[in-house]
Amino acid sequence: MSEGPRSGAPRGRGAVRLRFTYEGRRPRLLSADRVDMPAPPTDELDGYEGRRGFWVEVRDPGGRTLHRRVMADPMDPTVEVFSAAPEATLRRVRAGRPRGAFTVVVPDLDGADHLALMGAPEGLDGLRTAGASAELARFPLGGGREAS
Repeated sequence: MSEGPRSGAPRGRGAVRLRFTYEGRRPRLLSADRVDMPAPPTDELDGYEGRRGFWVEVRDPGGRTLHRRVMADPMDPTVEVFSAAPEATLRRVRAGRPRGAFTVVVPDLDGADHLALMGAPEGLDGLRTAGASAELARFPLGGGREAS
């Protein structure tokens, strides 16, 4: 659910487009560029403790979430395949060691320090764990390239 403008919300200056590659559940930031375009609106900022799913968070230096965008997991280790059985037309199967690329656009907010990718950690079998989402990686929004 997207929120409208809030009083006291950080003011933005356009957007930042971040390009990532990944292997398994390990993302790597390729580039972070300021772009002159609107960013998607924020989803709810509170109440995500214990939830499952994938989202990105723009945070201030103290870790407070300034923007959250819920999205489909771009690093999903499974794919949908069609079955020959007429009673089960689709099923999900492991895709081997997934790798690929994805892009995220977030607002360029005053006070923003880093972007956190939140999702299910990788289990020993290479699939996502069944527990609550956790921070998968953190990337500085000040031009840095290394995850912590």
